[in-house]
Amino acid sequence: MSNCYLTQSAILVDRKLGLVRIYKALLRDIGNPTHIALDANNRSIKITRSNDSNPQSHYVEKKIINKRSPEIFDSKFVQYIYSQNEHWDTERAYFIYGDVSSNGKRAEFKFADSVVSHRKVTQKSKPHPVLAIKETPLYSPDASVESLIYTAPSWISTIERTALNADYNAITFSARSNLKQILDELSKTAQAAIDIMEETGHG
Repeated sequence: MSNCYLTQSAILVDRKLGLVRIYKALLRDIGNPTHIALDANNRSIKITRSNDSNPQSHYVEKKIINKRSPEIFDSKFVQYIYSQNEHWDTERAYFIYGDVSSNGKRAEFKFADSVVSHRKVTQKSKPHPVLAIKETPLYSPDASVESLIYTAPSWISTIERTALNADYNAITFSARSNLKQILDELSKTAQAAIDIMEETGHG
């Protein structure tokens, strides 16, 4: 991480919908601007504070007021991003993690720090098949998260136990590298879930 970039943040890009989602935490970190400008090269996306005098800027203030994370629909821009990441699945969305500059004027999101979003893009809902009365399941709004709630504590215990007992000087470079990669992805995915909860106002 460059010394001029201090605060970490994330954005979401979705090829199928042709959008870039800018989370409210990022906008807060760059001073809650009324407009932002996006630029991309073969390594990263840069987001900077802007204003209405820049014809390439995007107006985001209204959605901030409405407590929504702005979604910038620009299919050509998103197509370019995916073209620079040929290993990406065009049917999936991706979180890209980056850093906000120390002066709070810009942020850079490197493609090397991306992780696939495990949420499927929702199109028109398909009609549910009609079930007989005896087959009708009881609805639980918590069903989609209960599995994670009950299994995640065991992951935490395993990670803590490994951190305390493993001899990191003795393990091979391959094992160390694989463990770091898995923990990095777990950390990024968990932070993405937290970002989504905060976006909906339930974080």
